[in-house]
Amino acid sequence: MINVKLNADRGDSYIGIWWWTGTEIIGTRISPDDGVLDRNIIQPTPDITKNHFTEWDRIKATAKNQEEVKNKSYKGLERGRVLYDTMTMCFIVTCSTAIFKDDNFRRAVIDFYNLQPGSTDFSANPHYYEYDENPALAQ
Repeated sequence: MINVKLNADRGDSYIGIWWWTGTEIIGTRISPDDGVLDRNIIQPTPDITKNHFTEWDRIKATAKNQEEVKNKSYKGLERGRVLYDTMTMCFIVTCSTAIFKDDNFRRAVIDFYNLQPGSTDFSANPHYYEYDENPALAQ
């Protein structure tokens, strides 16, 4: 992986990692220009130091409804990533199959990352799912 600045016009859209509370998207947002190119995909983080596990405590504090998130672990909500594909020039939203077709979720993630619906693909990934667990054991 290498850091690369690409001059493709992506507007004011962002990439990052996110969680879906059922009513809002919370997460990180960075410009694709600040991401890391891995083959043809621009990732939001260069290594494993900033991921869903490491960012959860900081990001959950930004949720509007703290009751929805205060006792959850990082796997306790639906989660995923927004990436940018330099070959197709489209943003890719990775998520679980449970919310893949949820219109409220799709609108929320498009709004949060300022994405253009015509240049955004949704991709179901079994890695991202809501894990119903005891939060004390999940950390």
